[in-house]
Amino acid sequence: MADTATPSTPRAADYQTLESDDKRVDANGITTGAWGAGFYACFDHLVPNCLMAWCYPWVSLAQITSRMGISSYSNALMLYMGLLVGALVLNVLALAYIFCVWQLRGRVRARFEIPGSPLQDLLLSWCCGCCVVAQMASHVKSYEPGSCYCGPVDTLPPYEPIAAPTMPEKSNHANEE
Repeated sequence: MADTATPSTPRAADYQTLESDDKRVDANGITTGAWGAGFYACFDHLVPNCLMAWCYPWVSLAQITSRMGISSYSNALMLYMGLLVGALVLNVLALAYIFCVWQLRGRVRARFEIPGSPLQDLLLSWCCGCCVVAQMASHVKSYEPGSCYCGPVDTLPPYEPIAAPTMPEKSNHANEE
């Protein structure tokens, strides 16, 4: 039976050895066995490689996808543009979420006279937002232990925090006699 490989499919005989390590070049001039360019090789060709990868990555990704025969250029372009726009929107929403948690933590601290600082609130909200939410929920008792009730809870009435009681002063009547 004859070899049924298409002419555009590289075969083992089409590889040339470049170096003693496992680098080879296929019939299309593409390096195999190792990356043909270093990790920071985008700086070797600022225009267009670095410019496109930095400013228009969806174009480079669509070109790569098309070149690999994975998808058409236009389909890949729409896919990568959509994914990048979605990622940007999600990043903005993540920052908005962190901002809201930060502000709420500050209000909880202020209402209950809990020591801390806005910077501390921001860092904790950024680094471990779920821990901040759990801490606030525990503090204001917004849940019933052992229950995963997802509805509203009673609102705390507005009030002024009660000052810590002061100790009555001792009378100095015993010393006066």
